Amino acid sequence: AEYMGILRDLVEMCKGVQHPTRGLFLRNYLSVQTKDKLPDVGNGLDGSVDVSIQFTIQNFTEMNKLWVRMGYQGSADTWQTRQLERRQLRQLIGANLERLGNLEGVTEEVYVEAVLPRLLEQIVSCKDKLAQESLTEYLVSAFPASYHVRTLNRLLEAIAELVPDVDIKLLIVAIIDRLARFASSEGGSIPAELNVFEIFSREVAKIMAARKSMPLADVLSLQVSLLNLTLQCYPERTEYVESVLAYCKSVLEAAEVTAATIAPPVAKQLVELLNIPVDSYTNMLTVLRLAHFDELIALLGFVDRSATAQYLVRSVIRTRTVVDDVALVQKLLTMVTPLIIDEEDAVAVADAEDFAEEQTLVAKMVHLLRSAEPDIQFQILVASRQAFGQGGERRIPFTLPPLITGALRLCQQYKRVAADDELWDRKVQKVLKYVHQTIVALAEMLPEAALSYFLSAAHTASKCGMEVICYE
Repeated sequence: AEYMGILRDLVEMCKGVQHPTRGLFLRNYLSVQTKDKLPDVGNGLDGSVDVSIQFTIQNFTEMNKLWVRMGYQGSADTWQTRQLERRQLRQLIGANLERLGNLEGVTEEVYVEAVLPRLLEQIVSCKDKLAQESLTEYLVSAFPASYHVRTLNRLLEAIAELVPDVDIKLLIVAIIDRLARFASSEGGSIPAELNVFEIFSREVAKIMAARKSMPLADVLSLQVSLLNLTLQCYPERTEYVESVLAYCKSVLEAAEVTAATIAPPVAKQLVELLNIPVDSYTNMLTVLRLAHFDELIALLGFVDRSATAQYLVRSVIRTRTVVDDVALVQKLLTMVTPLIIDEEDAVAVADAEDFAEEQTLVAKMVHLLRSAEPDIQFQILVASRQAFGQGGERRIPFTLPPLITGALRLCQQYKRVAADDELWDRKVQKVLKYVHQTIVALAEMLPEAALSYFLSAAHTASKCGMEVICYE
């Protein structure tokens, strides 16, 4: 009691200095001088850790009041200067929160019951943009992430009460990123009974509804962080990923965003959002099955759409994802349309080497569009031919050859299952007709290669017993 009395007297005596800047430095001096004299668990000092908590929070409260007053004392002409000075001094106030976070006696229970309520009360009640932003950031960083997991609802509700011009996006992203790092760290885990995705989705939706003036890029930035957290905590819950994508799609549609009108900051966030599932999943079939993924790609301008398509193709190749479903093949080809046809808003790739590299990627991807079922494999080849056939003279030399070699392999595949498929010969004839048409389309651009492919087709036809077609 005596120890607490002395500390209380020191805090009260500091009130004798009412000049904001001088009072702030005096209280900071008091805080620095007493930091190794505050009782804590295991430090051997007499007294309870409650004494240290009470002293630090009381000093923090008074320092914050002085700091806020700095912004409102003086003429309007010096307001910008005062704000700059306040920014330079915010670390003095934040140091109190860091000191609280370093106290061993501030356990999770103590934090929940005795510390957080008083800190949030001070942050919300000060009604100052700079103070609310800065102190919330310090609060998020000063205490263990596991504490924030338990108090997530309360923290987000307090953020919703901050003054309208506070950068809400900055604060929520800081919380999400902190929890994502915690979830991915060794020993870090989110309690199974606590669904942080649903909490964030609900609270962020409330905040968005209340702050309709938030820039669209900031709205997407929030969803980028939420998606990162979701894939860290619930990688198997694809419905959560689809929920984020659906929300982004609805927001963009409400703002009437199109590929022709999308603003660069919005496009940047959307590209980052779309790359997250591609980076996170080891099988690109999961990405292809995501609802709204292809619709969001379509909202990007050509340059970003093309870059996203290349990123997806590289990932399909890197993960060696075999796409064996016709519908998914068609969906993939739609997503990478900027690489396989000249769209209306297309920007030509001027550098020949860059163009060749781009088309080589597409050609490599073709070899992964395959099925063990011959009939399905033919459907995949037909769907691919329909898409690549629109590529024009520059692309066809890259994209049609792998279709020809794939079709010739399919003929031999049908020959091997002849005993189980009485229609195998008709199917081979159909495939060889496909091969013939594809080689003819290639002949004008690559006559020598076309001749080689005709010879290979004749050899394959001969091996399958199709002499008549072989002569043709």
